[in-house]
Amino acid sequence: MNIGGERIIIEPTGNFDNVNDIKNTIIRNVNGQSLYLQDIASIHRGYSDPATQIIKVDGKRALALSIALKDGANVVQLGKQIDDMLLEFNQSLPAGLELRQLSLLDYYIDSKAGNFVCNLIQKVLLVLVVMLIFLGFRTGFIIASLVPRVILATVLFMGFFDQGINQVSLAALIMALGLMVDNGVVVAETVLVKLENGADKWNAIKEACDELIVPLLISTLTTSVVFMSFYLAEGTMGDIVGPLFVVITIELVSSWFLSMTMITMLSYYFLKALSPNDNSKSLVDGVIESLKVYYNKLINVALDFKVISIVAVMGVFLGSLILFGKIPFLFFPDSERNLITADIKLP
Repeated sequence: MNIGGERIIIEPTGNFDNVNDIKNTIIRNVNGQSLYLQDIASIHRGYSDPATQIIKVDGKRALALSIALKDGANVVQLGKQIDDMLLEFNQSLPAGLELRQLSLLDYYIDSKAGNFVCNLIQKVLLVLVVMLIFLGFRTGFIIASLVPRVILATVLFMGFFDQGINQVSLAALIMALGLMVDNGVVVAETVLVKLENGADKWNAIKEACDELIVPLLISTLTTSVVFMSFYLAEGTMGDIVGPLFVVITIELVSSWFLSMTMITMLSYYFLKALSPNDNSKSLVDGVIESLKVYYNKLINVALDFKVISIVAVMGVFLGSLILFGKIPFLFFPDSERNLITADIKLP
């Protein structure tokens, strides 16, 4: 408003409750005569013209409503609540109107999580079977008991670091399965060697812990640091693959702690040294012994032809680098969802 030589800006604090409030908006006041918005424009409720977004479902015009998940919520549980709400809400809509879901993210995530859990169980069973076969029943049983305990400890501590169960965290659990048993294998085998050398169980376990507690911790932390680059990455990449570092670190540290405590306790009660007069060998030991003969022959041939062996190894290495460049790079695989997004730019 112009008052004398001053110009005063008035900002109304009220909101428009209906179309009439917009029509009756005063845009100018001259000599006591008010000029309303409806005097210079046609005002009515309708769609934007031209439309910035056009949504059609089965060829019919539609309105889209997107629902975002709040932090810390469960998308699968949210999907179930939306399904119940749709059944109730559609009954109250007038004829000709329908509310339906077009993109069902909860079913997709539930299916993917189920597949990952199935893969995780398969990997756990394979690890257990391999250890029981190659390490024997006693040692294999002791180390195999480490796997479910480490997984439970990892899932427990994931909550303290705000890490939920998702594809990335489950993938991290699967990736570290082979790494988590290393600590247990080293501890159990060290105790067994000391028992076979004549030490009693208590001293064998004490000496093994004194020798391995620091080296295994350093090895564990070194392995986890390899994945720190994912956690420190900025932008979308860090948000998506950052939990790899957190979950793998929790899993490896849990493996180290349980190997120093639970594995040593089980070794005290279940491990026993073989008798010096016991020359019996298992089927696996026999196969390994036979393979050692061919391995020794191969080593002797490589030592006899040193230059040829080094050239062959370097050739294989360089060839692998060349072939690696032929592999197509794909940061993330194509989505398996039945949803296609097409961007069309018109002149």
